Amino acid sequence: MLSFMESNKIKTFVWDVDNTLWDWISYAARTYPAMSEIIAEEAGVERGLVEQCMQAYYTEAETMESSWLVQGLDKRGLFDGSDMDQGELIAKLQKSFHTNRERSLALYPGIEEVLEEATRRGIGHLILTDAPAFHAASRLRHLDVDQSHFRAMIAMEDSLVHKIPKEHHHRFEDGRYGLEIPVYRVGVEKPHTDLETALQMTREQIREQVCIIGDNGAKDMALAARYECVGLHAAWGRPQQENLNTLSRFAPTRVLRRSAETGFNAHSSDRIAEIYSPDSILQMMEWR
Repeated sequence: MLSFMESNKIKTFVWDVDNTLWDWISYAARTYPAMSEIIAEEAGVERGLVEQCMQAYYTEAETMESSWLVQGLDKRGLFDGSDMDQGELIAKLQKSFHTNRERSLALYPGIEEVLEEATRRGIGHLILTDAPAFHAASRLRHLDVDQSHFRAMIAMEDSLVHKIPKEHHHRFEDGRYGLEIPVYRVGVEKPHTDLETALQMTREQIREQVCIIGDNGAKDMALAARYECVGLHAAWGRPQQENLNTLSRFAPTRVLRRSAETGFNAHSSDRIAEIYSPDSILQMMEWR
């Protein structure tokens, strides 16, 4: 057990999701090439051109998780001269997307055991992600995980990240997004999150009782350093270079850079450590 991990004091685990709870990079590296292949075949255009247009659209949208890809590609003239039925294309893309999600998106091995053991011992779980609330909630909803482990999800405001047209805002107004837990939306990304408001805890309580777990050194561990709480850098979420290379054909530079920001940085804090498997958490908490 590491000396800073006073397991009897930890009361809350704050989890990142993508590449911490589940492997988003591998999932995305399968999903977007499959979508581009379908678009190229249906529209009768070169796949390389489709990828360029997808990347341009996602860059303008500031996210790869926009629900209006086909409409965006149409505005760029990709379908000019094609008699393709856009409704059929959307249906095929949705089927491909859902199939890849079912096949590729799953909790990392060992995560469920950590969630269950911590819950059994009275430790609460909170999700804190920079992903848009709608899509983060959708991924959690389709995973085989007991949502009751989590008190809430804190995610990015959809209208800020997505630039969603106002006529679609009603889809997100109930505050739960189809989950069993509340979803709170914020307008700032990690490491600038106001944890005192999010957790309803004082800075001293956060320092003594909170453990932040995430794969991103520049965000998750920087947030832990800001509050001087325990930070566990989830090295199991480090992406394979092959998947990053694939993603680079589609992703905005900002998204790709964020996905690659996994290098460990102790941030001059002796309360932050790099760990290589969820099982390490059980050992550090002296539960095994």
